[in-house]
Amino acid sequence: MNMLDKIINELRSGKKLVLIHSNADPDAVGSAYALAQAFPNITMGVYEGVSKSSKKLINKIGAEVVVNPDLNDFEKFFVVDTSTPSLLGNLANDIKKPIIIDHHAKTSWENAKLYYHDEKPSCAEIIYEILKKANFKMNRNVGFGILAGIITDTGRFRRADVETLKIFTNIMEETKITMDEVLSLVEEKPDKSEKIALLKAGQRLKYETVNDFVIAYSMIGAFEGSASRALTSLGADVAVVGRQKNNEFVVIARSKNNVPVHLGEMMDEIGRETGNSGGGHKGAAGLNGAGDAEAMMNICVQKLKEELRNIKQH
Repeated sequence: MNMLDKIINELRSGKKLVLIHSNADPDAVGSAYALAQAFPNITMGVYEGVSKSSKKLINKIGAEVVVNPDLNDFEKFFVVDTSTPSLLGNLANDIKKPIIIDHHAKTSWENAKLYYHDEKPSCAEIIYEILKKANFKMNRNVGFGILAGIITDTGRFRRADVETLKIFTNIMEETKITMDEVLSLVEEKPDKSEKIALLKAGQRLKYETVNDFVIAYSMIGAFEGSASRALTSLGADVAVVGRQKNNEFVVIARSKNNVPVHLGEMMDEIGRETGNSGGGHKGAAGLNGAGDAEAMMNICVQKLKEELRNIKQH
């Protein structure tokens, strides 16, 4: 019996909690929702809450998500699209023998009962594979969840591969969901507070060059993900954005396809070196922990410069 079959067997029995990370994106929400629809007695749980884009998805598909659930109510724990325990805050301390389903480049889970890792462009693609093996008949709501997860985590298909596109079109054919419906679900206009935050990120912007690459970096009070996308849209090859909240920090990095550095692996390495948690994908990654956000952002920028110089030399 392979690992996916073992996970399917676990999903078919017991009272289960599927947990997703703080500020959960559509890939996490869509993946967890699909499991909750395909298997019995599953509750969706999230630490702290979901992202703005995920709220729109939740309203569309009618998903029920419990924020900071009581772990004593469940027999089994599935952790989806979450590369490190720190993304579950204090909930991570009380999870017993979790079953991990993840697609990030590096993960730092220990003592997992079962662990399935496949570095696909989105976690939703792994979930689709599970549903297919379990003979689940796809419906429109589950289809919306998986399609939203794929389209957002691949950066509107920029990081997609052939299998990603096959899965996407298969679901569209099976559910009769149109591309216009999916795009209207994941596209959103920034509100006033987000617009102001992005402008402030621009005001504080600094940049450095390494060979032909431009690295832009800035501090922001909120919307760091949007800010990193905005800086790459302005012309940066790589954007690094830091945010401070009390004594905790978040640093987000995003790059264009021409940048030959795997940001997820870089953030994982920095996290291990500094006693924090980092990881992600080649073109989008994050670092979080306790400390000074600006100092950690500068460490990331310096590491990025070293990586780019070393690649040029070789």
